[in-house]
Amino acid sequence: MRSYYFLLLSVLCLSTRCTTSGSKDNSITGRHTTITLSENSLKNSFPDTSVFKTVQMVKLETNEHSFLKAIERIYRHNDTLFVFDKFLNKIVLFNTNGKYISHIHNIGKGPSEYLSLHDFCLDTINRQIILLCDRPYKLMRFGYNGKIVGEKRMDDFFYNIATDGTNFFCNRSDINNKRPDQYEIAYLDGDFNISDNKLHMRENFKNTLFTRGNFLTSCQSIYYTRRLDNTIYQIKDTELIRKYNIDFAGHSLPESLLNYGVLEFSEACRENEYVYSITDVMESDHHLFFRTNIGLFVFNKTNQTLLGYKSIWTTKIKIGTGTYNPIGCSNNQIAVIINPMVLASIKETASKIPDFDNWEALKLAQEVDEEDNPILYIYELI
Repeated sequence: MRSYYFLLLSVLCLSTRCTTSGSKDNSITGRHTTITLSENSLKNSFPDTSVFKTVQMVKLETNEHSFLKAIERIYRHNDTLFVFDKFLNKIVLFNTNGKYISHIHNIGKGPSEYLSLHDFCLDTINRQIILLCDRPYKLMRFGYNGKIVGEKRMDDFFYNIATDGTNFFCNRSDINNKRPDQYEIAYLDGDFNISDNKLHMRENFKNTLFTRGNFLTSCQSIYYTRRLDNTIYQIKDTELIRKYNIDFAGHSLPESLLNYGVLEFSEACRENEYVYSITDVMESDHHLFFRTNIGLFVFNKTNQTLLGYKSIWTTKIKIGTGTYNPIGCSNNQIAVIINPMVLASIKETASKIPDFDNWEALKLAQEVDEEDNPILYIYELI
């Protein structure tokens, strides 16, 4: 698995505020709701029984076509899971019991082929898989049967893609931006023509600090977040809405840190648990759920509390993990990802501890191999 925390790609810009939210940007509408962290310290974990109402364990079948290294995105439509492995540049389809169905892995330089994938989304109306390629820059349509439907070359480098069934939404790279008229979010019509743009890029913003996770997510609505910005935006029809502003209290990134060098900045964030990135937003009627570079955060709408945790505690197998993926097109579901190598360590622990009692985890560990695909625990938010 790739690092949970961050990837440093180049130097840190010294001239940008860490919580800028485009307050003077007339491409944004709405008045945001401020949510303040209820307790300053992060708890180690929260039990899955506290915010989830259903759970399903899915062992993803492992074969030469379905093998996965690192899951970056999951969608669900009816009884099919669509799983994206960015490292291997492929989409694998499983049924909801984990049985392999098919895959897309068209590596090459010709028509209907690509060298590298950056993201994907589902057009459930037309039953199509939309691939966002970064080598070369293009969008590709595949049917659920894995056959190419069409493709279109693009001029922009996009990071993520989402759709509301009518339009497509992509966020542009803001690395080394030299165009003050450039926008972060592109609205594309059904033919992938850009019809509108939203959210001005921050001028001369050259910070290339990233965390693992997706900035565009699709659940009840489509949400967008960006680096060094504590705002959660909502994309609704033709509008970009500033929906939530998160006050992380003692975990808020001090502006003075922007004057630090890269290594000093990352060290200060690690030691003091400062938040500089929000990703993977999910929202249900009762909860708001998102990931940051320091952990997971859950906002309970009923009692108006925002709490931070370092992991989700999977009660049945007594394992905590900070790795999860929102499941797009689902009913507010997330997938907690259990690496088989973690289960392998359970077997070793069981052989050394006389009073070992985690029998469910041991049983699961005995059913899988270290080289098998990850195991998903699929939860639905209350």
